[in-house]
Amino acid sequence: MRSGALETGNGLGWVELRSTDRLHGAVTSPPLFQPALAPAPRLSYEKVDFSLAEAINQEFLATRSNEKRELQELNDRFASFIEKLVLELGQYKDQQQGPSGRINELCQQEMRELRRQLELMGKDRDQMQVERDNLAEDVALLKQRCVC
Repeated sequence: MRSGALETGNGLGWVELRSTDRLHGAVTSPPLFQPALAPAPRLSYEKVDFSLAEAINQEFLATRSNEKRELQELNDRFASFIEKLVLELGQYKDQQQGPSGRINELCQQEMRELRRQLELMGKDRDQMQVERDNLAEDVALLKQRCVC
């Protein structure tokens, strides 16, 4: 990378400009001498023609509006692409979870049915234990009557 470097010190009121290498700090071209206090040319407002600047400004504005329109079109295309991608991802997830999701639902339903049956069997067992205890009492009473 090159840049202009400003060096003074020749004592004559001149400024020495050299092109230097930013990476290495080495001077790569012969020095250019310019007066240090050279007056800048003065422009009067009566002589300045702004028509060229206005033309350049209009061209810049036209280019800028074209770029803005192109960016909006690209943004719209990108947004529609993202929407399509999201839809396809959703469909893909549904396909992947579809059979396993249905299988999972069937397993859950089967588990609910088995739990319900287990609860009914537990109630039946409790009822049979009560009946067994009652029958055991009846047998004990009958044995007492027969032994007497």
